[in-house]
This record gives sequence, structure tokens and C-alpha cells, in this order.
Amino acid sequence: MTSASCTSALLALGCLLITSPIAMTEEEIVITFDESNDGWSINGSEQIDPTGGNPGPHLYLQPVNTFGVVISSDGADERFIGNFFEKQVSRMGLDIDTVWIGNASNEFTRHVILELRDYDAPPYPYQWVSVWYDLGEFPASADGWESFSVPIPLQEDLPEGWGGTGDEDPKTYEPRLPENRTYGSVLRGVDEALFTSFVPGQGYGSNTYEIRVDNITLVTGAETTCSGDIDMDGTVDGEDLTILLGDWGSCDIPCPGDVDGDGMVDGSDLTILLGQWGACQG
Repeated sequence: MTSASCTSALLALGCLLITSPIAMTEEEIVITFDESNDGWSINGSEQIDPTGGNPGPHLYLQPVNTFGVVISSDGADERFIGNFFEKQVSRMGLDIDTVWIGNASNEFTRHVILELRDYDAPPYPYQWVSVWYDLGEFPASADGWESFSVPIPLQEDLPEGWGGTGDEDPKTYEPRLPENRTYGSVLRGVDEALFTSFVPGQGYGSNTYEIRVDNITLVTGAETTCSGDIDMDGTVDGEDLTILLGDWGSCDIPCPGDVDGDGMVDGSDLTILLGQWGACQG
């Protein structure tokens, strides 16, 4: 295909990009605690233990009697917040070593939850709207370090396995997203990213927690889904390009052609689509 066969300025740009492969650069941000905590804490404690991590220095919570733990930077680490579509966030994770969770004689099981919160205009009486994912159980005290991670799908609807908060089902009382919010809308305005033992909608008694945390990770620039496959037929082709061009300009959310989720169908969406041209991988 050459530019002579294109019939519009947009198609000409598309032809140019198709003939020039587009490489997405993957970037991995890892908080190793080797030099500082970068604003991260466990229940507000910023104590760094210089040895025994995975490896070396790590964030350490001394034994404390509490209802649960929250591992967060309170939004201070701007690399972990903002518009996840624009940043092309693809994965988040961390390493945990459980020294003890339980009472004086019994060890208890708790789950590791990733929660992405948006504090902008939550419905009363909620303090935030969020989406969350259960990464699995904290390792047992004898298990040593364990790594947890989850792909971050960049899409509008709530992915399978994810939950939401900001409202509740009137029959089951289970937490859910408000009717006017979507998974994608939260990812466009993440004000705080945290890992916690609090599963939304559940209550907990007070117990002793002593844990170690290392290698808090965020990966950007790697596509976890074939986002350019707008019609979801397994191939990025002319049909997807037609949909994108038909949506060109500002659009109401959700807008199928808004591949990067920024509320505008423009050159950045076209670049993503053409960079994935052909059969989707995986």
C-alpha cells in the first residue's frame, strides 16, 4: 500500500504508519527501598529494614495489633496514579513476606487486594469509588517471600475477576460500582493505588500483623489486550480502522474508537491500532 492509494489525510497517515512498524517500549518501575521508601508505607509506617528483603532493604511493619494492613504511598508517588490509559499501565505487583498474621496462638489467612481509588465526586456516603482485584492469600509465616502481580486490562467494562466499590447491591449488600461509573472511568483518574488485606464488603477483628514488603512494581507500555481490535473479531484490520475513523474527534464515553480511553479519537488511537495491525497475539 502506498500513500497514493489513500483517499483522505487520515488514511494517508494510516498508510504511512502501516509501512513503518511501531514499537512499544515497556517500562518497569520497581520500588526496591534500596535508597528510600519513595513515599510508600504500611499503615503509615515508613520503617525500612536494611537486610532480609527480596533482596536487601525492604519495607517492614513491626508487630502491631490492627484490623488489617494498607500498603500505599497515599498518592505521593505520582508514577502509580493518574490516567492509566494514557500511561498504558499493563501490570502491577509486589513481594510479601508474612512474619505473622493472627493472635497469640493461631495464624489467620488474609487476602492481598489491589485497589485503585478515585476520590473525585464519590456518591454519598462513600469517600471514593474504586476497582479492586484479589491477588490471593498472604503467604503463610513459614513460606518466605512470595511475588504477587496482576495484569491491568485497559477497557471500559469491569473485567472478569475484578470488583468495584462506591455503591452496593440492595439485595446482597455486595459492593459494586455506581451506575454512572465504569472500570474505565476509574482508571482514567486513579488518585491512589494501594495493596491491602481489606476485602471490600467484609469486616475484620483486630489481630497481630507483622509483614515485610519489597519490589512494589508498575509496568507500562506493554499491551495486555489487543485494544486495536475494536470489533473483537481477533484481528486488527480495515473494519476496526473504519470504526475508529467514524468516531474521529471528541466523543462520549464509552466510544469504541477511543482506544486509549482519553475521551478523544485522534492520532494516538490510530497509532495504537496500526501498531497492532493483523491477527491479535495471545
